[in-house]
Amino acid sequence: MITRCVFVGSAADHARRFTVGCYEGAGLYNKKTGYPIDMPQRDGLCAPMIMADVAEHVAPDGTVVSSKSTRREVCARNGWEPREKVIQHNERETRPTGYVNPTFAKKRGLKLCDKAQQWHHNRRRRQAQLAGL
Repeated sequence: MITRCVFVGSAADHARRFTVGCYEGAGLYNKKTGYPIDMPQRDGLCAPMIMADVAEHVAPDGTVVSSKSTRREVCARNGWEPREKVIQHNERETRPTGYVNPTFAKKRGLKLCDKAQQWHHNRRRRQAQLAGL
């Protein structure tokens, strides 16, 4: 249930807006009842929590990396290639192109690629071995 509220700054303002309720000082008041809304007292600023996209760490060259943009700058400055790109690039090289899913290919009148099917089958087997299944 959403509580509708209004800010009331003075006793005269409260009397003008509400016929019921009591004025207890400037603050937020419930529109229906005219009574103040109980608000928890907070020590600091109340704001949404923002999480960093990269955990803070020290790069091999000694630079403190705390964001993706800093990480890109460090990689560019030192001539390094991000690890994710290397992994994706290596996987793309070994995977043969072609259709693997027989249902998809049959619906569209396409040919299946035996090499791609074998590669896909071996990949699933490797993943199962790594997972301990």
